[in-house]
Amino acid sequence: MPKSLSQGCYRVAEALHNNPEIVILAKNCFKKQCLKDKKPISLSISHSLFVRMYNSTIKQLKPLALLSDPSIFAPYHHDHLVAALHERGLCYLAPTPEGDEPTISDDDLILGLAASDDVRVRFSLAGLFLLRPQLAELAASIVIQAQDISKNLKTEIIKQYLAAMYLQRLWRTRLRLKLGTRGLIPERFTKEFGLPAADEMYGEHGLYALCNRSPYNDWSSYEQVIELLLNQPCVHIDVADLVLDTQYLKRMATN
Repeated sequence: MPKSLSQGCYRVAEALHNNPEIVILAKNCFKKQCLKDKKPISLSISHSLFVRMYNSTIKQLKPLALLSDPSIFAPYHHDHLVAALHERGLCYLAPTPEGDEPTISDDDLILGLAASDDVRVRFSLAGLFLLRPQLAELAASIVIQAQDISKNLKTEIIKQYLAAMYLQRLWRTRLRLKLGTRGLIPERFTKEFGLPAADEMYGEHGLYALCNRSPYNDWSSYEQVIELLLNQPCVHIDVADLVLDTQYLKRMATN
């Protein structure tokens, strides 16, 4: 469906937490793109051009939005995050993607999921790590290396990393049968948070201790993540992932 210039500007502003200054900046960015592509500003723009312009504008304006609001790290709508999860093989969350969602990098996806105000979206991060353990590695590097993300965001990423680490060991048989052999999520953050070792009682003690720190029934939520992940219709064994994870295990064995 064609999108107008004004629609594009407000979509960008919405993605960047409705910062009023962003509306003006977005309009200028879209105008420049229209002039560059020799498209009349007053007319509707094609769907493909809208998606390209949206991605380009987000990329240009994100640093400016960060300066005015440091809490913005992955400026994506709930539906965009869900679409990115579907693209990576985790498809149990609704809605079903329409195909016109902006591309989201792995880094921004991890940050966006962790920052979501939807608990099911946040907990899907643990499911994503189980499905693609290399993204758990990426998440750990973000936490360790990034200097400009909030403490709450780091804590949420670590929580979901720990949950996936314990869940992988606790449900290893069913996960292997459904997903194939995946790389083992390395033990991290347990000592800093005073939690049991990853392999203690196959992860059960650690997951129990982690869930006990929440005022909510996180244990039940993680059980639901496992059931939804194992029963989703789109689960398949990705050969590329298996090769990558096997290489990772070989490197770990030689260290």
